[in-house]
Amino acid sequence: GSERWNSGQSTEEWIEDWVLLAERYRSNPRVVGADLRNEVRRDVWDDPNWGRGDAHDWAAAAQRAGDRILKDANPDLLIMVEGINWAGIPVDGFWRDRPHLKPVAELSHTLVRSHKLVYAAHYYGYTGPRHSG
Repeated sequence: GSERWNSGQSTEEWIEDWVLLAERYRSNPRVVGADLRNEVRRDVWDDPNWGRGDAHDWAAAAQRAGDRILKDANPDLLIMVEGINWAGIPVDGFWRDRPHLKPVAELSHTLVRSHKLVYAAHYYGYTGPRHSG
C-alpha cells in the first residue's frame, strides 16, 4: 500500500505483524534487517509527521516497532527507518524537507540496541515536470 503504516490497521497490529515476521526468520542468516516501512507516504488529509505525538507520528511508531522487534523477536536485526513522504505535495502545499531525514537532528531514535539502527532515504533523479521522482 501507499498509505501510512496504520491506514489499514492499527499501529499495534502493524507492530505485531513485524514481531511475527522477525520471529519467523530469526534463524535465517540471510535475513539481516527490517525496513519498517518503504517510503512512508501521505494519506491524503492525514499526513504522517515526525514527533508530534499523535496517531500519525512516524518517529514514535518506528521507535515502538523497533524496540519490540529487538526485545521480543530478534535482537540481531538491523532496524531501518525511512524518511517521510518521498513523493507528493502535502495538502497545505509545503514540502517540509521531504524526503530528507532532517528531523532526525532534533528528534532521533534511541532503540534498545542503538547500534542496530539504520536511517534510509530514497532519492530519485528528475524525470520531468509531470513526475515527482
